[in-house]
Amino acid sequence: MGLFEKHGLDVKIVPMDNASVASMGLLSGSVDFTAAGPSDVVIAQAKEQPVVVVANLYHGFSGVLVVRKTVAEKLRTSASAPVAERLKALDGLTIAAPSATATSLLTLQSSAQTAGSKPKYVYMSQPAMVTALKAGAIDGFIASSPFYASSVIEGSGVVWLNGPKGDFPAESMPPSTVTLNAKSQFIREHPDVIKRVNAAFEEFSSTVAQNPKQVRAAAARVFRDLDAKTLDLICETELASLNTRPFSLDDARREIAFVKSGMANNQMRRALNPQQLLYRE
Repeated sequence: MGLFEKHGLDVKIVPMDNASVASMGLLSGSVDFTAAGPSDVVIAQAKEQPVVVVANLYHGFSGVLVVRKTVAEKLRTSASAPVAERLKALDGLTIAAPSATATSLLTLQSSAQTAGSKPKYVYMSQPAMVTALKAGAIDGFIASSPFYASSVIEGSGVVWLNGPKGDFPAESMPPSTVTLNAKSQFIREHPDVIKRVNAAFEEFSSTVAQNPKQVRAAAARVFRDLDAKTLDLICETELASLNTRPFSLDDARREIAFVKSGMANNQMRRALNPQQLLYRE
């Protein structure tokens, strides 16, 4: 769509395996921004690492839980059953997630706990999940687009719980899944860059609402290996969440509580100030 160039930004996008790896790259200075989760900001600040949310990129929860079709057929419930039943059916299944700190994993852990379910979790990149599911190495995975779609379209998996459509318990879902994060020092040293980055994403959000066909066309150019059917599924599921609003103080409070609820260790011993999670001009 050319929005970075329009706003005077020369951007190089570096793909990484997961949000944890991206956050390590941010802290090391290898990258200036990460498109990760607000949960990564909470965890970083709990470790006294000065990372803040610059922009909100995806409002709501983007994770989709896909279960291998042959496994789903043997469960004593169906993909159309009440959410509590579907969560309970995950007990003992091996589910892949992007990392131990991923927003998708924290949501699934919290949701499963409400149903008394204890899946087994393994960690791998989202592209690897698709291959592992097809090979029978895992029973399911939780991933975002476009990765969940390919397994569903080709028939090796079924959508068990759909985050963008609100299938997970509300108390277990984060206010946002993807935020643009940066170190406080970079923000102080490059205020003009931060303003232009925010302007670019604000225009993108407006375009999602006003011209979704333009956004779909741009996605087709980026994801050239996706066929029209897969792209239609993703756009139908995801576009509403890309029409974002700023990450608010209330969102920060909810995110801290969300991360705390999913922690089974002592990572959150330090009290956090919600205001310190947010970029302020």
